[in-house]
Amino acid sequence: MGVLILGAGLCGLSAAHHLQKDWTILEKNLKVGGLAGSDRVKGFTFDKTGHLLHMHHPYTKGWLIENLLKDKLLHLKRDSWIFSNGVFTRYPYQANTFGLPPKVVRECLVAFLQARDRGLKPVKDPSFERWCLQTFGKGISRYFMLPYNSKLWRIDLKKMTTEWIRDFVPIPSREEVLYGALTDQKKFFGYNATFFYPKEGGIQGLPDAMAAGLNQSRLFLNTQAIEIHWERREVAASDGRSYPYDWLISTIPLHELLEKMRPRIPERLDRARGEALKYTVVYNLNLGLSNPKPTDKHWVYFPENKFRFYRIGISSNFAPALALPGTSSYYCEFSRRKDESFDEKGMFDHVISMVRELGWMRPVDEVVVARWLRIAPAYVIYTKKRRKFLPEAFEFLERQNIISTGRYGAWKYSFMEEAVLDGKAAAERVLAAGHATPVL
Repeated sequence: MGVLILGAGLCGLSAAHHLQKDWTILEKNLKVGGLAGSDRVKGFTFDKTGHLLHMHHPYTKGWLIENLLKDKLLHLKRDSWIFSNGVFTRYPYQANTFGLPPKVVRECLVAFLQARDRGLKPVKDPSFERWCLQTFGKGISRYFMLPYNSKLWRIDLKKMTTEWIRDFVPIPSREEVLYGALTDQKKFFGYNATFFYPKEGGIQGLPDAMAAGLNQSRLFLNTQAIEIHWERREVAASDGRSYPYDWLISTIPLHELLEKMRPRIPERLDRARGEALKYTVVYNLNLGLSNPKPTDKHWVYFPENKFRFYRIGISSNFAPALALPGTSSYYCEFSRRKDESFDEKGMFDHVISMVRELGWMRPVDEVVVARWLRIAPAYVIYTKKRRKFLPEAFEFLERQNIISTGRYGAWKYSFMEEAVLDGKAAAERVLAAGHATPVL
């Protein structure tokens, strides 16, 4: 029967590549890629928010960059900023307070030094809010870390854990924070200091290239898993067929996987999953504007409540081919809880007003195209209930020969390279069990 893979995003495609034989993929959309895909709208190419290739692992660099995409990529240095107190400062905020009002710089520096000099033993398993205060002090926390993350995660930060900060929150040294307060520090911090991006076609070029090397007869698009009959190892799909399997590799969101299980999962897991598997919804506004070069910046973070969005990226600065000649393109991101309403018309007007205020739209400029995209789930919310639930859920699934992996399958915050490696790891686990033929 072989291996059935749910989802033809980066993780699912990677799993199929590394299995080589005895696999079948079911993908609910009409094309591969999932959230790492792109759409063509009136001459513009829009990704599903910002998707950049940050490559750190030698294996993925060799396979994806040097082999699959080769000369089709641009290699860029990050140009990212924060806008607060009426000025742009470099990312990350905690290492770049130069240019902010003197009062703000002083408050950030004094509180940071006090936090570092206190020499207190860190609190074990702190909340994210407590971690920010003990790591950066009250100033940096007040002006950026807490307001920005509250806007992004839509949760009381006292209830949020810190497992996710590993790759995503740079922690500069004492010397770097001092230097970045006194001068325009140009040192790159964080996992995304440089990135690759396709010259044309948006990020869709990556999953398309991965899929091109697969057996197309085993890739079923526009086909969604409806029910997973885990006791008899069979999936009922939207095309009316049933797909038996020896192993199931699921890359669909974990909460969706568990909802599809027939019979229901054990009662203790079923009761706990609602509180454990919480997430944000992102409303993303893709824009094409008639101003050809409003700024050289790649993306900007907005911590202040005056701005209802948390980030704007200028995607045509990744690759000019994403926009029509003489125009520029943007993605503007808003975060909401899944039970919160969202006023698209009101938020569109807000974006245009703020973009004009930032100087990125001149009086003569017009909106060439505007398109809303709702992403759910978007960001997985890290809580103690999530931490407790996941090991139990994964243990149960793996006893049934089900591997739930990838960003949403593993219910985590991760980037594209990690999704590719997750697919590889899932395939290797199946191969080790002796149910498929290894990739040559």
